[in-house]
Amino acid sequence: ALLTTTFVFNGLIYLLFLNICYAVYYGSASLKKPWKIAAETRIQWVILRDSDACYDMFRMRRSVFYNLHELLVNTYGLKSSNEMCSKEALGMFLWMCGAPQSVRQAKDKFSHCLETISRKFNEVLECVNRLAADRAEILASFKNCIGAIDGTHIPVTVPSSKQLVHICRHGYCSQNVMAVCDFDMRFTFVVTGWPGSAHDAHILDSLVKYKDYFPHPPEVGKYYLVDSRYPKRKGYPAPYKGQRYHISEFQCSGKPVALKEVFNHSHSCFRNVIELSLGVLKMKWRIFVN
Repeated sequence: ALLTTTFVFNGLIYLLFLNICYAVYYGSASLKKPWKIAAETRIQWVILRDSDACYDMFRMRRSVFYNLHELLVNTYGLKSSNEMCSKEALGMFLWMCGAPQSVRQAKDKFSHCLETISRKFNEVLECVNRLAADRAEILASFKNCIGAIDGTHIPVTVPSSKQLVHICRHGYCSQNVMAVCDFDMRFTFVVTGWPGSAHDAHILDSLVKYKDYFPHPPEVGKYYLVDSRYPKRKGYPAPYKGQRYHISEFQCSGKPVALKEVFNHSHSCFRNVIELSLGVLKMKWRIFVN
């Protein structure tokens, strides 16, 4: 009788333990958050990025993304397919190149099989290669260009008696520095010491003082690119005035249409190296912008 009572008691304890485990498990399970449901589809993830998110994901602003997509579709044969539209394919390509991300990570993000990911990546790459080949022809037309020239304003503190002459067109006291760089973003010559009110063309004219040091272009063939603040002269071609010139203008208003606009667009693309070089310099040495 004692053995039977002990057996029954142990059985009840065991059943009670099971009930407690059951209650704890299913009680906690009922409190779990539901499965996360994606708020966006794959194509929404690509096209609904705001400007900052688009730049973070694809390394370009939204307007540039759409312009590139239109160019690849209309000119270089990028097509949509049953598996993936052209915008999603371009977004995936840029995301993989910019992050960078592997094919398997793209498979997880875009929910396509590995074969589709690889095939669409190669299709976009072929279109980009054809685009690069065309741009190389444009580069060949500037093959004799040996660099670019531009001025930049460096904030300075001067005595009150000299402030007026140092106030630049931006409204603060500065020193107008003229810089020359090549297409490897290396500075080859710099002229300092001019007050902010000095005109860029006047500073360029002063280079006769440095004829033994300044790398003047040869008499035949070679030249530097300068912007519209400089006068046109041999060895220093400037853009056509009265026509669109800056890259942002073409991004907002479409492709160049006239011969002068085509020249200005190419001129701006190549002369931009000096602006990039000065921007990198100022971000590296912040004293130049304080």
